[in-house]
Amino acid sequence: MDAVLLRTHGGPDRLVVERVPDPRPGPGETLVRVRARAVEPGLDVKTRRDAAGWPVALPHVLGTCSVGEIVEGPAAGGLVAVAPSITCGECPACLAGRDDTCARRTFMGVHRWGGYAELLTAPTRNLLPLPTDADPGAVASALVTFPTAWNMVVTRAAVQPGETVLVFGATGAVGVAAAQIARHRGARVLLAGRDPDRLARAAVLTGADVLPPGGPVPSDVDLVVDTVGAATWPTGLAALRPGGRLTCCGGASGDEVTLSLRSLYRRNISLHLTSGGSAAELRTVLRLVGGGELAPAVGGVLPWRAAAEAHRAQESGHPLGRLVLADDERTRA
Repeated sequence: MDAVLLRTHGGPDRLVVERVPDPRPGPGETLVRVRARAVEPGLDVKTRRDAAGWPVALPHVLGTCSVGEIVEGPAAGGLVAVAPSITCGECPACLAGRDDTCARRTFMGVHRWGGYAELLTAPTRNLLPLPTDADPGAVASALVTFPTAWNMVVTRAAVQPGETVLVFGATGAVGVAAAQIARHRGARVLLAGRDPDRLARAAVLTGADVLPPGGPVPSDVDLVVDTVGAATWPTGLAALRPGGRLTCCGGASGDEVTLSLRSLYRRNISLHLTSGGSAAELRTVLRLVGGGELAPAVGGVLPWRAAAEAHRAQESGHPLGRLVLADDERTRA
């Protein structure tokens, strides 16, 4: 098969199409022909750059978020989403349905070869059946962003109808997902970011209101969703009403923050941090995406062999929504 191979870490030019042997599924695994892959800034781009602290064995095939068709067996031809997170299924966290905290969790495209290829193998229990009319590109774009956002907004911070939610990093894919989910749960949502044009586009995608860049920030917010990190934490904490919550999943602007414990405990502020969603949350968001209640933002579609070009675009333009690497013949996200 053809694959986009990473032999050494570095820039997008390190992603080169090569011919490699077809993968063979082992026990408990299934062979999948990939139709769409969403480019993940963290698990794809950062892994390409320097492994991001993960134990990546080179040469390697990236691709955390994939949708494809089962190649062999009774379900051959069936369209499936490949759950990005691989967990043990046996530890107390997994048995309690909190597999997002599994200590042995690994990821497709990081700890094993992923979807930047014609074929991949994955644990069979990671394959989630999709309807035949599902949009592979849109589903692939949701596989990390929407479970993460659901974990932040619903599971951890328990957003309620009528609450006010302020989203920092609102033009990123997780920010857009969080805003959609909060709106779906009946909250009023304010979008915060640096680029007025991108904020206006995000408002169209989410139905939320825009907080003008440089304008006053409210001080009675129920929930702050932060995907930015150090640059926005002080503003976010100051915006919370007494008893408010802040939920965070990223540190793109820096991961070291200064907190005033007195300010937090005197106002009964709660902090909720997450690194992703669970398998149950993934199934929930895919059902809502399939029903049209949530709509992943696709920032562009390229042929899958153009992975290097997609990585360059991700790093230079930071598109609104995920870039999709599509099957050249059949997928039109």
